[in-house]
Amino acid sequence: MAIAKGDYQSVMTHGWWITDAGGAAAPSEPTLTVTNDGDGDAVTCVVTGDDDATHTIYYRKVGAATWTEGSSDTGDATIAQAGLDDATFYWFICVASDGDYNSIPSVPVQVYVTDNSTTHTYEILAVLETELKGGEMVLLCTETVDT
Repeated sequence: MAIAKGDYQSVMTHGWWITDAGGAAAPSEPTLTVTNDGDGDAVTCVVTGDDDATHTIYYRKVGAATWTEGSSDTGDATIAQAGLDDATFYWFICVASDGDYNSIPSVPVQVYVTDNSTTHTYEILAVLETELKGGEMVLLCTETVDT
């Protein structure tokens, strides 16, 4: 059974990410690239999305249960996100909002925040073995290493 990404997330978040704006159009899903700044507490997020939408970064430490609302900007933007912990893996997503309507989130991106200039970025390509949900699941990811 195929489940549409937006419908699944809208149901699982009790409508927080609205995908059907009742006749109005919700913003499109933004794209997100995140790189470590190399100072131990910040990253740079590059967002591409609707020109009139506000793009907000959400982040959480790997293994944490809740997302923290971060910085935001309108339209295509480069967004600085500071206040992170050194030597820590974080997940980042971006959500576009226009009025009362939110997009489905961008594809999650994982980055290791460190004061080292080497950046490891992980992008989820697929969730495998979903029958294991509730416990562990296998993720197919790509890794990009920038030095």
